[in-house]
Amino acid sequence: MKTENRKKLLHRFRIVGIAEGISFLVLLLIAMPMKYFMQIPEAVKFTGWVHGALLSHLFTWLLKSWEA
Repeated sequence: MKTENRKKLLHRFRIVGIAEGISFLVLLLIAMPMKYFMQIPEAVKFTGWVHGALLSHLFTWLLKSWEA
């Protein structure tokens, strides 16, 4: 694989990793307190779904980067 394509893959992997990390922090620091202290369980439902989708996307990019 060309070095240029490999750099693009790693850059995309990094971007998805950062987004996934932010979603994890939002889930822990914002949504969970909203669920348990404010009795708003919808916050965890939505952010948990987004976090799960980003985590799956991160693993997909990990495999693509690994194979490159």
